[in-house]
Amino acid sequence: MKNVDFRRVFVITGLSALVIIYAVLWVRMITSPAARTGADFIAFYAAGRISLTGQFIEVYVPQAQQVVEQSVLGFPILAADLNPFVHPPFILPVLALIAILPYVGAFSAWALLLLVLYSIAAFVLIRTIPQGKHYRVLFVSVLLFFPAFVSILNGQDSALLLLGASIWLVGLLKGDDQLAGAGLALTAIRPHIALLLAVPFLFKQRKVWWWFLLSASGLALISILLIGVRGTLNFLHILTISASGEGYKINELAMLNFIGLLQRLVHGFSAESARTAGWIVYSLAIASLCILWLRSEKIGEKEVGLAALIAIFASPHLHYHDLVLLLIPIFCLIILTARRSFLELKTSVLFPLMASWLLVVSNFLPALKFSVPYILGLILAIALWIPDFVFSRWKKSI
Repeated sequence: MKNVDFRRVFVITGLSALVIIYAVLWVRMITSPAARTGADFIAFYAAGRISLTGQFIEVYVPQAQQVVEQSVLGFPILAADLNPFVHPPFILPVLALIAILPYVGAFSAWALLLLVLYSIAAFVLIRTIPQGKHYRVLFVSVLLFFPAFVSILNGQDSALLLLGASIWLVGLLKGDDQLAGAGLALTAIRPHIALLLAVPFLFKQRKVWWWFLLSASGLALISILLIGVRGTLNFLHILTISASGEGYKINELAMLNFIGLLQRLVHGFSAESARTAGWIVYSLAIASLCILWLRSEKIGEKEVGLAALIAIFASPHLHYHDLVLLLIPIFCLIILTARRSFLELKTSVLFPLMASWLLVVSNFLPALKFSVPYILGLILAIALWIPDFVFSRWKKSI
């Protein structure tokens, strides 16, 4: 009797099971009027429908969004029940094209577009692996990464965040400051994350900062040309509402950042105090990364991975779908273990699939849903910071 290849069994079973689970969840969501209109995509659709009329200036007016959302829902809603569109204007032309379709068709088309963007991000990420092996496993593991599916299920544009961060990682590892800066600019789909990751480059590899500023300015110019000065002011106003954590459907208790953690753990802590603490942590995170950049000989996989982890948990606004950013430290760890021969590549390429299953299982267990992501982040941070200690223990244990 031949020996069983447990790695092969894990890969085939693990990936196949994820495909089945995701297919069932997608069908259940898209065929349920309450579920599909309760997804975040309704805000994207409303923005697209308003843009389709040529009234880009009205996209960030809550009353205009409310009219469209009510037409999709089929009943009136209160202002507090509005799911507002708070994303940068440069994606509006794409949303306008998709909004030509009815809601279900538009949602499906948007999901396909997100899948294409995740495919591009996967292709970019696997190019960072030092040995040209196991590409298929890594590629599919990225596409099936659980937070990525959550973003598709909600119609969120986290694929752009991952794509930008992936380009940033490749640019830094290849010594291409222009590419790194352009990638960082694309992460401006989440401005608070882009700022945290970009500011440290004022202190090291400053060309990355300047390319980021130039690329981000280009996106800002496109945005202003689309929505005008008044529309830009409306956009900035709705951003302040989002940053305040109050109104609409911000739901800080469901966030996977420090603010969410504090509100869940310390019940007597007011939301306003937690928010203030969160912004202090965000400021300290930027300062810490600036110091790390100054003290580092070069910005490599260790520094990039740690920066992505800090961005996730110190960000003042972050929901589950933006945990796609965890793929950056995971790939940094794969690169590090391969370059320093801590693990065989055939083992380390399983990290994304392992992480997905940890998150899938914990997501269906209420007691673990909001704790496992923090534990996973902590494990990745320790493995990146002191890899010699971690992987010497790993080898001894096996």
